[in-house]
Amino acid sequence: MVRTIARLTAVAVLAVPMALMTAQPAAAAVVQTCGHVQGTATLTPGITSTPTDQVIRAKGTESSCTPSTYTGGSGTLTATIKAPKASCATLASGGKTLYGTATSTWHNGTVTKLNIRVTTGTGANATLANVYGTITSGRFYRASPLRHLTGQIKFRVTSGACTAASPVKSVAFNNTKPLVIQ
Repeated sequence: MVRTIARLTAVAVLAVPMALMTAQPAAAAVVQTCGHVQGTATLTPGITSTPTDQVIRAKGTESSCTPSTYTGGSGTLTATIKAPKASCATLASGGKTLYGTATSTWHNGTVTKLNIRVTTGTGANATLANVYGTITSGRFYRASPLRHLTGQIKFRVTSGACTAASPVKSVAFNNTKPLVIQ
């Protein structure tokens, strides 16, 4: 039970870092797709049964990005997400919406900055998170209409058991759908 709660909690809290996928209008043209995204995230101070404000810092790699002429074919993603009053129980229930910022530093030296929103799944999908980002500056930025980043990630706890003695402090993530900029 504790492991299940710990996994669900970590997934819910970290769903923002790397998962960047949500439906876009059919008319939006895809300008960049990255097929593989993976990385790790740390939770500070760490999730326990006591509701506590958490800061999630994620770092990962983006690869198989096409067309490669815009990015060099790969990049590094960083994200900072806030999870107010997070606990094992509140996060295990899923259906949480978290907010933060993210930056993609592309292989060719260009940068994309975004505001992101992460929504965690519920029930059997509690370890999945849909991420939606609005590009705020850099590569792919356009004032009107704004461009968006979408994706979906899955998390697994790599450190902690969701107790006071062993808070969940680390998760690994990988995408379950491509990261797409439209």
